[in-house]
Amino acid sequence: MVTVATAPLPPELHQAIPNWNDRDLHSKPEEFALHVMWCVLSGYVTAMNRINAEVDELQRELGNAPRNKQLYQIMAMQKSLIYFESVLNNTMPILKDLRKGERFFTTASYDRALQNVMVEAHQASTMAGVTERVLEQYNTTVSSIVSNNLNIIMKVLTSITIILTIPTVIGGLWGMNVPVPFAHQYWAFWGIIAATALLCGISSYILWKHDYF
Repeated sequence: MVTVATAPLPPELHQAIPNWNDRDLHSKPEEFALHVMWCVLSGYVTAMNRINAEVDELQRELGNAPRNKQLYQIMAMQKSLIYFESVLNNTMPILKDLRKGERFFTTASYDRALQNVMVEAHQASTMAGVTERVLEQYNTTVSSIVSNNLNIIMKVLTSITIILTIPTVIGGLWGMNVPVPFAHQYWAFWGIIAATALLCGISSYILWKHDYF
């Protein structure tokens, strides 16, 4: 058996290999193969548990999603699940063929061990499918939340713009270099300021009443 890995092997595999320097790594290759398959599929279940934990953490952050960070996280998780499902879907037929075969895994103990491996593979496949459906729902939810938060921000900014437009218009009218009403009144400046503040207050109240703030 030849394998290449970018990370150290899990400790469960080390326990199944008595001597790394011996050519005959295991006296019962069927037991060794079953143990390797179980460790690999158990690793998929562990990885799915980590993804589910990340999904739960993402769920707690859905209330504050003004940016696209959550969407990128969901896309990365969905990409991983596609690889997981592809491998697991190809693994199940192989395990079924091994169980039906007449050359290997013919004893009752091997059959039970192979059944345990198939249960582990089925569990990992089921978890991948369920998590993918949950992420699809989260993807829709996050998109709706992001759009809703942006609408709220735009609504508030629009309301502020409307309120700030009032003093701008009044200041522009009374700032023209032409004769204007109350130009020679000593109270004109403070009167215009008071009228502007009153109009801004009325506008703010109307916008607040219509839930634009």
